[in-house]
Amino acid sequence: MKIRVCLLFVTLLLWQCKPSTETLTYEQGKFEPTWESLTAHYEVPEWYSKGKFGIWVHASPQDEAEAGDWYARNLYTQGHWQNKHHLKKYAHPSEFGYKDVCNEWKLEEWQPDSMMALYKRAGARFFVGMGNHHCNFDMWDSQYQEWNSKNIGPKRDVLGEWKKAADKYGLRFGTSLHAINTWGWFDTGRQIDTAGIYKDKPYDVVAANKESGKGQWWEGYDPYELYSPPHEPGTNGAPPTKEFMLKFYKRFKDVVAKYDIDYLYWDSHYGGVWRQFVRFADTIPSNAERSLRETPFKNMGKTAIAHFYNTYMNNHDGKLECVTTIKSVPEEYRNALVHDYEHGTPKVIMPQVWERGYGLGGWHYAKGQYKEKRTKQALSMLVDVVSKNGVLLMNIPMSPRGTHDSLAVVTLKEIGDWMAINSESIYDTKPWKTYGYENIRYTKKANKVYVMVPDLLPNKNLALKDFSSTGESVSNCRLLGCNENIKWMQDEVQLNIDLPESLPSLHYNVFELTLKSLN
Repeated sequence: MKIRVCLLFVTLLLWQCKPSTETLTYEQGKFEPTWESLTAHYEVPEWYSKGKFGIWVHASPQDEAEAGDWYARNLYTQGHWQNKHHLKKYAHPSEFGYKDVCNEWKLEEWQPDSMMALYKRAGARFFVGMGNHHCNFDMWDSQYQEWNSKNIGPKRDVLGEWKKAADKYGLRFGTSLHAINTWGWFDTGRQIDTAGIYKDKPYDVVAANKESGKGQWWEGYDPYELYSPPHEPGTNGAPPTKEFMLKFYKRFKDVVAKYDIDYLYWDSHYGGVWRQFVRFADTIPSNAERSLRETPFKNMGKTAIAHFYNTYMNNHDGKLECVTTIKSVPEEYRNALVHDYEHGTPKVIMPQVWERGYGLGGWHYAKGQYKEKRTKQALSMLVDVVSKNGVLLMNIPMSPRGTHDSLAVVTLKEIGDWMAINSESIYDTKPWKTYGYENIRYTKKANKVYVMVPDLLPNKNLALKDFSSTGESVSNCRLLGCNENIKWMQDEVQLNIDLPESLPSLHYNVFELTLKSLN
């Protein structure tokens, strides 16, 4: 068996190494694919910097298993909890692999129009639907990936329907592309069980192909196109081939051409690993030199951004109102795009607008993940991000049926209730001279400073140490959503506020302070 598997990999590697004469092309316009051009000409659009809040939905066939993120990779790791879940729910991955999970994903209850209305009610100013994840399945009528939602599973153009709903409700529309990371991601499926009744039996990642699909549900489709170009296990640290990168680039151009997107999220880092928009494998020197010298936007990344910006401008009478984000970007390149933080937030006010990508309940759907409302968690993240010059992009998992859990819906409605009272402290604001202290956060607009305070109790006193009479002269204090006149007094130490008998907002109450002179 091991000899047959090795011979198969030799064949696959020879298949993979077919030369390509294709090159990258991009829309001509104001931007050239250089850091100098990108940093010199790009400006973050106001709809984004002032809108502050977007909602994101990770919808892919991985939701079908109801077992969370990275399911397509971990189902092939013997002993992993998601592998055990797969064996119980479906079958052994030599008999029922991820390709078959894709076919089970149906979205039979999905109503994008009503869901977009809910996101609008929650206060979102833009919406992001996932275009593809590391699992390599495109969520649109993809020209360059036959494994897509129009052909397989729900048989619907998921991105197209999201776009139609976003346009109806006046939300800017974007997508996220994650399949740059597919290379090496399915290496788990190129291994085998090391014990048990299926020991040494290849998983479908290796065993299934276009020929073996005759008479099966996937007849006519090539599983290799889903599982990425086959390659020997253990090459996850090696850079992908030029052919793989070119196909990803074509898929990116396809989605830009079809959906007139305002926003594009790259699930990539600036750092020096192969999966982050590196140069093609045949141009990279030794591993040691690559780790020292390599940067992600050699060739493809910078070309993709220039293409996106130029395409947008050419389609919108020369206006540049689009956004692209990436993670771990050095300071000198942050004027070329928006820097995304997936894990953690900055500890200071950032000079450039930045983004926090945040999963409220995880990225992909897991059954039972919402055991309680998460309104306070969401609002805490929102006020913290905005106080530091950021924009919050909040992901809400969606079930394989195309619905949100009931407690997720309640959370979104409560966020909307809070925004109905307090949105003026979020939209169109900028950071004040300090973002706040402890759990109190500040924003400013004109001569107003908004003070967002959690967990207040009625009929108590609130002391704000950043507003002493020796520092800031306050001329008025108003509690948003409250019709009562608020009693307050400044002294040389702090601003003292007497809280009313009832508080208007859930979790965070917001005070508007009018300053005689705003620093």
